[in-house]
Amino acid sequence: MPPPRPAAPPRRQLLRSALALGAWAAGAAPPALAQAPDGPRAAPPAADGGGLGRILATRRLVVAMGRFDAPPFFTTAGGRNQGQDVWYAEQLAEALGVELEIRREMASFNDVVDAVERQQVDMAISKVSITYPRALRVLFSDPYLVLRHALAFNRVALASHLGGKDLATEVRLWSGEIGVIARSSFVEFAQARFPRARLVAFATWDELVDAVLRGRVLCAYRDELEIKRIGVKLPSASLHLRTAVLSDTRDSIGMVFPRAATHLQQFANIFLQNQTEALTANGLLNKYKQLLKP
Repeated sequence: MPPPRPAAPPRRQLLRSALALGAWAAGAAPPALAQAPDGPRAAPPAADGGGLGRILATRRLVVAMGRFDAPPFFTTAGGRNQGQDVWYAEQLAEALGVELEIRREMASFNDVVDAVERQQVDMAISKVSITYPRALRVLFSDPYLVLRHALAFNRVALASHLGGKDLATEVRLWSGEIGVIARSSFVEFAQARFPRARLVAFATWDELVDAVLRGRVLCAYRDELEIKRIGVKLPSASLHLRTAVLSDTRDSIGMVFPRAATHLQQFANIFLQNQTEALTANGLLNKYKQLLKP
């Protein structure tokens, strides 16, 4: 009988070794000899594939998220970073075999994208919508969540605006007010889908929801998860709001990378392909219901 073959190293170990050797061959310092740099982060050299060699050499992955809370994706509830995007960042850093640093100084979703484009961070996982203008500036992973667009109307103001007309018909050619979050993808979405509407921008989602409830703006426009989350956070809101999901829309959410970071983008896509849980709006609301309590 032939002697037993030695056990193969774990798949994750092989992947890390291949990445380290690839980055070394591309010009990065060998991981075992590299020292973490002091001072501000320098832009990665082009030969480094957008920074993956440096990440492996310094053993640190810097991920951007908004400074605002956006549960169930990221929040500081309980005094620490929690949520689906935080979990993804932690697992991705573990797969790379490096430490994780989460930076949350960015005031808006567009600011998160700006930080990635300027290479102030290695990547972003911050519920960022994939849009054409953003894709001209940065790279995206495959979508890890696809949502539909939705509207939340003030019931009284909507009834007055419709005057007995059917909402499903009127919303296709909507010409009333639409509230959006400033410097978010839904500014672009609203301009494209509702060119006749008057957009009213708010600094935060909470301010926009409060304005709709008080009748200061007719409706709020965002993704279906956030519209559903209003009822979770404010159970009485259903008495004052009427909601509508736009079934022919798509809001794809992806991780964000600098334009040169094709190797890191590829690694993230492999990571996402290996996930066994398919994310949905209802699934996330149920999974993180403890984070969503008022």
